[in-house]
Amino acid sequence: MRKPNYFLPPTKALSSAKVFDELGMEVVELTKVYRQKQEAFINLLNAIRNRQIGSTDIQQINQRYQPQFESNVNDYYITLTTTNQIASQINAALMAKLSSRLHHFEGEIKGKFNKESFPTDLALSLKEGAQVMFVKNDGEGRWVNGTLGKVKMGIVLGSE
Repeated sequence: MRKPNYFLPPTKALSSAKVFDELGMEVVELTKVYRQKQEAFINLLNAIRNRQIGSTDIQQINQRYQPQFESNVNDYYITLTTTNQIASQINAALMAKLSSRLHHFEGEIKGKFNKESFPTDLALSLKEGAQVMFVKNDGEGRWVNGTLGKVKMGIVLGSE
């Protein structure tokens, strides 16, 4: 299922909060990029993340815009959206194209959790062949947050 991606710029105010000193916490900045390989694309994402995007960057994005593009259902594509509502509309349209039976799954909540902090909808409806993105790392290392897969007969198979 698609969800909008949120990029958080480095926040000096947060890392300079007194609580870090009081608790003896060390601030660690992650620098290695795992999902993207193309340097130009990484630089573009960093410009967006750091709110330093310029007209040349916007021009690069606009050159890749294909309003009539429709992905092949067998390929792995991600659509970046600005809202969860748009992502839900795209997901519903893609799910409707699949001829397989719809299966419903209900999540279980243990403890106190704010609904707005859920990584995905509590109730999921999926069909065989639906593309999904994992939103949590697997403890056994079989997938990481962001791994794409396709639903197949009740299990999800990885993309690579």
